[in-house]
Amino acid sequence: MLAPPQASAFDAGQAAMSCRNSPQFKAGNSARQCVDKGYQADSKSCEVWLLATNGNFISRIPYDCNQKCNTRADGQAGMINGTMYSGGVCDNGCKVQPNLDPGTNFSLRENGNPNAIPIRSGTWRATGDVCIPDDTPPKPESKDEYCHQSGAYQVCKSKDKTCISTVSGFRTCASDTANQKGHTATNNSRTEAASISAPNSGVNPPSNRPGEDWKPSGPGGSITNNNGNTTNNFNGYKNEGTPNGNTPTPGDGSGPGAGGSNGNGEQGEGNGNTATGGGNCASPPATGGDPILGMIAMQTWATRCAAEKANGGKVTGDVGNCEAPFSVEGDTVQANQLRAQRAQLCAGRPGEGQGSTGNPHEGAEDADGPGKWSWKFDESVIDKSGFGGGSCPQLGTLDFGRFGTVSLDGQTWWCPLIAAMRTVMLLLGMFISFRVVFGD
Repeated sequence: MLAPPQASAFDAGQAAMSCRNSPQFKAGNSARQCVDKGYQADSKSCEVWLLATNGNFISRIPYDCNQKCNTRADGQAGMINGTMYSGGVCDNGCKVQPNLDPGTNFSLRENGNPNAIPIRSGTWRATGDVCIPDDTPPKPESKDEYCHQSGAYQVCKSKDKTCISTVSGFRTCASDTANQKGHTATNNSRTEAASISAPNSGVNPPSNRPGEDWKPSGPGGSITNNNGNTTNNFNGYKNEGTPNGNTPTPGDGSGPGAGGSNGNGEQGEGNGNTATGGGNCASPPATGGDPILGMIAMQTWATRCAAEKANGGKVTGDVGNCEAPFSVEGDTVQANQLRAQRAQLCAGRPGEGQGSTGNPHEGAEDADGPGKWSWKFDESVIDKSGFGGGSCPQLGTLDFGRFGTVSLDGQTWWCPLIAAMRTVMLLLGMFISFRVVFGD
């Protein structure tokens, strides 16, 4: 028995979806086609018919003739693949096609793949035809960015920025206009990283800290702005070595968290420098923020422990904590190095200098040191044993038998020559000692 027309309460698209969702759609004699038949005189309304396999109809769904699909208002399409939906999509029973904005026109390419993905934005414009999702793809959700899976990470492009994210939750972004030096960032545990280059430049992978081994986690690729003729390269990385979060490498440009160390991240309050540990030789310092200050803290801690190990001085307090008291006794090379490093690390802050108001050379045999942070270096610290006392020795007489004798003490030039040679040897010894202590 044929179903009579129902009272119209739909537009053409809603009538088509009502046809699709009706129980009769899956009936054995259903052709599974919903067709807009337009105005029907017998019902005095416009109708969508569910066709039967014999060419007749199974049901008729009326709709308001003033609400055809071509009356649908444009809807925002967001960022989409510009060619994937060129055949149109189904939006609640009405077929729509992308009406692309010429001002947003990007091309995404993976390295090694000659085919580019056009990334566009715009609106959905109705064609006037009805549709059902069975024969026309459904309209995708409107999003502010188009995302493409590339290896182990996902690259996403919006109108004004590029982002890279992983399934673990790590995500970092770079602004198209502000990213002029390149953007490199790692997650807090330094197991994952991403790099988005400056315009028309190569990517900058994170620098390997001791024990780390950064490798690409995808093929890499590029995004070209077809309106501005600029290209930004990108890639994701994974750390196949041992993550090193406590030993910064000066200038590696790969600080943890989104934004990296290239000036593209948001600026936080304060200077962002932190330091913990280092209070004793069993606990090295862990630093964050400025990598150069971190390296100074590590070197200072190593010098402190070298001084204690060699019994070269007594160290009190945490050398890396500029807010806490600190002092070092002794006049060895290590002790004076430690004073200088403390002064450099804590310059301009409470606890500046070696942390002691006493004589920096207190405890040494000769306490008249030349300055507060200087290292006392003169001939008194050189071992001159074996070089004589400085006076001219008695050299005696050489007997040549029948050829006669020669008195060495009678030659006026002999002593000055030996004294000059002694001075040269002392200077050479001082130079070699200086290089042994301070390195090349």
